[in-house]
Amino acid sequence: MQIYERVKQLLIALTISQSEMARRLGMPQRTFQGYLNAKRQDNLWPVLPRILELFPRVSRQWLYFGEGPALIGQDVPLDQPVPLQELQKAVEMMAHDATGINKTLLQLIAGQAAEQDAAEKVKALEATLKEREAELAEERRLNRRLMEKLLLENQAEESTSGQK
Repeated sequence: MQIYERVKQLLIALTISQSEMARRLGMPQRTFQGYLNAKRQDNLWPVLPRILELFPRVSRQWLYFGEGPALIGQDVPLDQPVPLQELQKAVEMMAHDATGINKTLLQLIAGQAAEQDAAEKVKALEATLKEREAELAEERRLNRRLMEKLLLENQAEESTSGQK
């Protein structure tokens, strides 16, 4: 797939018109429309960084090289961050499609993402463990107070029954 075809496909995925994309890029609509054909597609290269800036969920690897998914975290609302698992999945897909040094780099990034994801899970589990330990300590304190109260009541009953 050529670059102009990827940009056209991106417009469909983002559900925006050519005129809206041209407006966001700060160029005349006719100029942008003219770039979207095989003969003038080389004019798109200087525009690609701006597209990536405007739409951070567009995969650079896909836009430039046609590798991996077009959008990262497509099902995630735009006002929310993309979960690490989605990013890792996208990087793994890009690594699968890539070759040479790009493949190696993407595999390393995917591995680091997995390690970071595991580290975040460990932190969450540690926080849960601390909460449970605090709850357990409170329950033990309450049990001691209850036992003391029961022992005192039992002693009081024994002393009143012994006095009779």
